Amino acid sequence: LHSFPTRRSSDRATTVGQVIQSTNIAPTITTLTDSPDPLTQPESLLLTANGVSDADGLVTKVEFYLDSDHNGILNPATDRMLGSDSSAGDGWRWVESSSNLPVGTNRYFARAQDDLQAWSGAANVTGTVNPQPIFVSQIIDEGDPGQRFVGSWGQGGLAGAYEGDYRYN
Repeated sequence: LHSFPTRRSSDRATTVGQVIQSTNIAPTITTLTDSPDPLTQPESLLLTANGVSDADGLVTKVEFYLDSDHNGILNPATDRMLGSDSSAGDGWRWVESSSNLPVGTNRYFARAQDDLQAWSGAANVTGTVNPQPIFVSQIIDEGDPGQRFVGSWGQGGLAGAYEGDYRYN
């Protein structure tokens, strides 16, 4: 708070105005959670930003990212934005199929923006994505070594057919 004099008389100053300087306080996110963990493709992944607040204004959105460059630091220019949530009505969250997520251990980030465009620091969580299991069907003859078999398989949205000889190790 700064006061400034605008009129002087002998040795008194009269204050007729004040300038108030304020600094925008960035929003905060306490934690980020993932569910389920681990998950198997193509199950849906739910990311939830918890404890999202802004001490001097309103949170306008939360963005969710995948740590694409695997360095453990949010970089919006290089990490893949998964989505955003601009309504706190059902909590700050993002949900989508895990089909497009890499198999293995992934790190996810969330950051919040307030009504004056300030960003929070990033909250993060790691989670495991398992591949869709391989399903084998239509094995036609479980015969002796050297006999033929046919079947089909599927994994992660891919499918194929096979034919071959039974072999015993």
